[in-house]
Amino acid sequence: MSANHRGYSSNFRGRGANRGRYGWRRGPSMPLASPAPSYPPLPLGPEIACIAVAKLAKDDAIPVEKARVSDCQLVASYNWLDKPKPTIIIPGLPPRWNPPSEPPQLKEDSGVFYRDRNASRLPLHPMEPAIESILLTRPSFAAVSSTPIDIVACGSTLGNLLRFTSGDDKAFRMLVNVVGSTVHLIRRENSPKETIDGIRGYGHTFPDAYTTLDREARGSASHQRILGYCFGGLRCLVRHEGDGYLSALAGEAVATRAGPASLAAEESTTVPSGHSPVEDLAASLSTEAISPAIPVDGPLTVKQAGRAIPQRALFDLKTRSVKSIDVDHLAKELPRLYLSQTPNFILAHHRSGVFKKVTIFDVRSRLSEWEAASAEPLGLLAVLLRRVLVLARERHDGRLELTRGEGETAIHVREQTPGLPGVLSSGCEARWKAWLAGDGDDSGIEKKDNAHGPDDEGVELSWVENDDDFTACTESCGYCGYCTY
Repeated sequence: MSANHRGYSSNFRGRGANRGRYGWRRGPSMPLASPAPSYPPLPLGPEIACIAVAKLAKDDAIPVEKARVSDCQLVASYNWLDKPKPTIIIPGLPPRWNPPSEPPQLKEDSGVFYRDRNASRLPLHPMEPAIESILLTRPSFAAVSSTPIDIVACGSTLGNLLRFTSGDDKAFRMLVNVVGSTVHLIRRENSPKETIDGIRGYGHTFPDAYTTLDREARGSASHQRILGYCFGGLRCLVRHEGDGYLSALAGEAVATRAGPASLAAEESTTVPSGHSPVEDLAASLSTEAISPAIPVDGPLTVKQAGRAIPQRALFDLKTRSVKSIDVDHLAKELPRLYLSQTPNFILAHHRSGVFKKVTIFDVRSRLSEWEAASAEPLGLLAVLLRRVLVLARERHDGRLELTRGEGETAIHVREQTPGLPGVLSSGCEARWKAWLAGDGDDSGIEKKDNAHGPDDEGVELSWVENDDDFTACTESCGYCGYCTY
């Protein structure tokens, strides 16, 4: 494996106190594993177009230099809290890597694990927390982009489209909704409560034991991040989940805990030096205490807590048996890490639940190599996204569904079935549409004063060093987030 090692230890010297107590909460809402319920496929709308991968290859080619991620910045972040009513904290905080002094004997995973964490908690509008976090963190559109946003997506929807252009057989469904002129791609399962069956291994108990949630984020269930970047000449906002962060790579943003914190620490190099209004706002969002609920006109409870963690400190984590120690497990994760621009990868090998080989990789060089070798599927992805944009914007209602069956070589473009909710609640959609139109601070959300956090770390474009490198809830249930279709 050619990725650089950030470090390796088989005899950890972490603090280890209260191990697992403040990890992602699985508590009473996560009972012992039982067979996942089976949900029938949702009905399909009429097919109006078909996009064959062979046809994409014949379309106007996207220049190689455009079929890549560039101009990447962290736009916003949030944590889901483990509460009956859907609640997020902004900017939240991922778990901190904090291994125990000696590798403990871990139990295998047990519990209920949802396929879509966002939809399971907010079934009607799973993209709404991401939008609310952007509106609160970046009240001015100009702070994010000088050109219109073309696509809002997540790692799952973009990943499914990339798998399609790469020749992978996996089936998928996603909804397409236009707000203003921006196309939103929303993951769709048979039910927002659909779970992953047959969970085995240590993919959840390991991070509970080897990471710690700092005080301001305790009680969290997951950490979500929204990146802004250009791809194929399109300006994209992409939500993805963060497994954790390495404090050594977060610099003063974690070490000093004094002075203003800022998501604008990862602004592009066109941002002037010194404090901008965006930096001052982001500083006001960093706090150790969870604020009272911020008034928003929608089903979501929004609070302020946490601090901004730069993307360069983020890691993705996988656990595997020591029996597969010679397998290049990183290789198949590269497309996902590329779309989420995650520069660090932790691979932990165990023998019967004891992890004595844990390796932290700096995967930037591997991602650059993958990008160069994947020019064709990335180019096809850019063409595909443009095709979807055209089809969606042509619709009078701005609504479509994309479906692909197992092994099919074409994507079916369909009308949405009647009665589906919009991508956002009405109040949030109105504020989002105004923001997308560049109407300034029209978020309608109060900003918390007198908060504090770590120092601003300066301006950073992204971790890529140069251009050559590469739901069924209603008002009657209070939008509880736990109803099923």
